[in-house]
Amino acid sequence: MPHVLHTRIDLDLILAEPSPSVDLRLHACEVSTSSFLRTVINYANRAVAEIIKHRNAQQGGQKTNG
Repeated sequence: MPHVLHTRIDLDLILAEPSPSVDLRLHACEVSTSSFLRTVINYANRAVAEIIKHRNAQQGGQKTNG
């Protein structure tokens, strides 16, 4: 499991700046989300391939038995 970084911010200090901003680290979130999505897609593709393999094996067995 990846390490989670917890950061405390001083909102008063940030809002006192002329142009207040907070780095939300969106790039890290996008990278993590993309990785998760690729993992889910790969899992789904493997599951479909396994289902097709079993279905084809059953159909092959039925043809030889019938």
